[in-house]
Amino acid sequence: MIGKRTLFGHHFFHAFLFPFAAVALFQGCATYTDSTKEMHIAIENGSPSLALQKLDASKVAKSASDQVLYRMERGSLLYEMRRYSEAVKEWALASQRIEELYTVSLTKQAASLAITESFADYEGEAHERILLPVFSALAFMASNEPSKAIVEARRTNEVLKVLEQNKDKNPNLPENLFAHYLSGYIYEGRREWDSAIIEYRKAWEATQGNKIWSQEAAKKLVASALLPLADLRRRKEIVAQVRAQLPDLRYEVIDPNAPASEVLVVFEQGRAPIKVPQDIPVPIDSGVINISFPTYQEFQGYKQDADVYLDRKKVATTTVLEDVGELAKASLSARRAKEIVRMIARVVAKDQAARAVGRSLGPLAGFATSIAGAVTERADTRSWTLLPDTVQVARIRVQPGVSKMITVKPERDRAEDFNWNLAAGEKRFLRIKSR
Repeated sequence: MIGKRTLFGHHFFHAFLFPFAAVALFQGCATYTDSTKEMHIAIENGSPSLALQKLDASKVAKSASDQVLYRMERGSLLYEMRRYSEAVKEWALASQRIEELYTVSLTKQAASLAITESFADYEGEAHERILLPVFSALAFMASNEPSKAIVEARRTNEVLKVLEQNKDKNPNLPENLFAHYLSGYIYEGRREWDSAIIEYRKAWEATQGNKIWSQEAAKKLVASALLPLADLRRRKEIVAQVRAQLPDLRYEVIDPNAPASEVLVVFEQGRAPIKVPQDIPVPIDSGVINISFPTYQEFQGYKQDADVYLDRKKVATTTVLEDVGELAKASLSARRAKEIVRMIARVVAKDQAARAVGRSLGPLAGFATSIAGAVTERADTRSWTLLPDTVQVARIRVQPGVSKMITVKPERDRAEDFNWNLAAGEKRFLRIKSR
C-alpha cells in the first residue's frame, strides 16, 4: 500500500506540476518588445527621462540574463538626454559583461545546447558589439572629447578581430566605415595628416564592394576627405587609386598653414528594425512541431536623409555611413542556419524526453512535458531596440571668426537651427536625431 501511495503521489505530482510549469513558461516568454512597451511609448512621446524610469522598473533591469541588453538600452536613453558621460559608462558595463560572457567555459556552452537562447545570457548580436564603441565615440565627440573618441572609434577593430576568432559566430561583417571616417576627421582636426590618411584610406577600402550602405555616395564623401590629404602629403598611389574610380570628383586643396574650419554633421535617423518571432515547421516522429527563430521587422516610413543649410543656403545632403538596420540583418542571417539546426536538435531531444515521461508516468505528464518543451523554443526577440536605423554624415566648411547658422532639415521632420562661430582651422561636431 505504501508503495502504491508513493507511486501514485509521484505520478500525481508530475501530472499536477507540469501544466503549471508550462503556464509559467508561457507567461515568462512574452517578447522583449512586449516587456519594454512602456519604455518605447515614452520615447516616442518625446520623454526619454520617463522612458528611463520605465526601463529601470521593467523586468529587463532585474533579469541577470539581460544585463548586457539593459546597459545598452539605458546608455541610449542617457545619450538621448545628452548625459554623455553616463551613457558611456553604461555602454562600458555592457562591453565588460560581453567580454565576461565570451570567456564562458566550454562546459557552460555545452549545457546551453539544452535550452533555448531566450533563457540564456544575452551576449549581444555581432553588430551590437561593434556599435557599442561607435556610439561611445559619438558621445565623446558630443561632449568635445576627441581624444577619447578616437580610442573608442578604433576599438571597433578589436571587436571585429574577436568576432573573426569566434568562427561559430563570425558574421563576416565589413570594416566599420563610419568609425574610420570619424577617426580620420579627428586626426585631421589635430593636423595629424598621416594618421588621418590611414583612417580615411581604411574608410575608402571599406566602401569597395560593400552593399550595406549607399556605395557611390559613400565613396564620394570619403574620397573628398582622402584626396586633399593625399595630395598634401604627395601620396600619388592613393590619388591614382581613388581617381581610377572617381575621375571627375572635385575637391579643394588643403593649405597646411590655414586649414579649413569645418563642421561634421551626424544625423542619427529612424529606428533600427526589431526582432519578431518567425515560425518554422519541423517534422518529427510524432508529427510536425513549430520552432521559432527571430527575424528583423522594419518600421515603415522612416527612411530619409537630411539637407544641411548654411545661413539658409543649402550646402549638403547627408550620406549613410552606418546602415544599422542592414548590419543587424546581416548579423542575424550569418548565424541563422546553424542556430536552426541546434533548435531542431533540441526539439527532437525534448520530443523523445516527453515520450519517455509519457511511458513511465502516463500520457498527461508526457503531454505536459511536450508543452513545456515547445514553449522553451520560443524565438529570442531580445535586441538593442534604441539604435537608429542609419547614421548619416555631411561635412561643411564654415568661415572662421564669423557667427554662422547651420540648419539641418530631415525630409519629413522639423528643421533644427544651430549657431556657430569657429576658430581658424577648427573642426567641430554636430549631432541631430530623428525618429
